Amino acid sequence: RVRTLIQASVRKECPGSALCPFGDGKAWGSISKVLRVENGPLWQNYCERKVELVEEVQARGETDHLLALTEPWQAIFEDVALEPAVNEFFLFHGTQEAAAKTIATHGFDLTKARGGLYGAGIYAADSACKSLFYCRESGTRVLLLCRVMMGPRPYRTKVLQQTASAAPAGFDS
Repeated sequence: RVRTLIQASVRKECPGSALCPFGDGKAWGSISKVLRVENGPLWQNYCERKVELVEEVQARGETDHLLALTEPWQAIFEDVALEPAVNEFFLFHGTQEAAAKTIATHGFDLTKARGGLYGAGIYAADSACKSLFYCRESGTRVLLLCRVMMGPRPYRTKVLQQTASAAPAGFDS
């Protein structure tokens, strides 16, 4: 089931790409372990923030939702209701084993985020190969499947400064 989930996330333009470890569906290696990690206090914080964000979005009258990203996951997570008002999705985050343990224990930490194409932030993708591309080559690569609330999305037309360490005004990350 996990292999199917990962392969279903590979984009059509990705197979055959030298950058994609899942390109041919065979060369990417094996899954050594699958763990479900749910941290009760972090989950409670997530649920509370979700209620707040839904209220904020409704108060602003925003309707810009990315429903297309939820479709591939509905067949796998039939019992999970994602909230389109806050652009809630399942997304992949690629990292190293030590970082994954810290994330599972304490959650994501924006102060540890490195600069990326759109500034410092916590990056996640709907494609497993995109997320694994950002793992370091040495050591165990870890692919986290995360439930993410993206909230309202700011539109960017240029690369942001790499030194940005805080979220833009009105955004969490």
